[in-house]
Amino acid sequence: MEVTLQNIDRDNAEKDADLIAANREIEALGQRVYELEEELDEHQARENDLVNDLQSADQAFESAKTHYENLVAALKDARKALQGERDDALAKVRREENGRKEDREGLKRDLKEMDERHRRVLADRDQVRESIGRLETRAARRAKWHHSKEGKLMLGTCPPPDRSRIRSRTSVPARQRSSISPICTTGVGI
Repeated sequence: MEVTLQNIDRDNAEKDADLIAANREIEALGQRVYELEEELDEHQARENDLVNDLQSADQAFESAKTHYENLVAALKDARKALQGERDDALAKVRREENGRKEDREGLKRDLKEMDERHRRVLADRDQVRESIGRLETRAARRAKWHHSKEGKLMLGTCPPPDRSRIRSRTSVPARQRSSISPICTTGVGI
């Protein structure tokens, strides 16, 4: 019996040692479970933070996307407006260019007409100068003739003109009047 008691005591000591070891192991595992639960809580807190950050990022992305879409729409509208203004400005420039072209053509025509008028005026001036020159020559001849006729009349070599041969100046056209000159009976005429 002693042996049996020793065996039982030994078995009990082994079981106590096993129990103590198992209790230590349970305590260690409990500690590990506690640590794991704390880590799990920390992970869940981080996960919640990440979810919140992700939601904030999604909201920021949606806000940025909306802002970008609004900006793109505004830029498209501005581009359309600028294209319209550009087209209007180009049309205005083309109209002004056509107007200037027409003005230049009108000015060329006016300049050509003025040049032609100037040539005619110069030709008329030359004709007037020639006419004046002829009239001055004729006047000088008449003055000379009057002086010589007065001298002949004074000397008595030339009788007074025959009035029947001289036509009235009112009955003779103006262009022919200049060619009529009194004729002296002695045959001297101008």
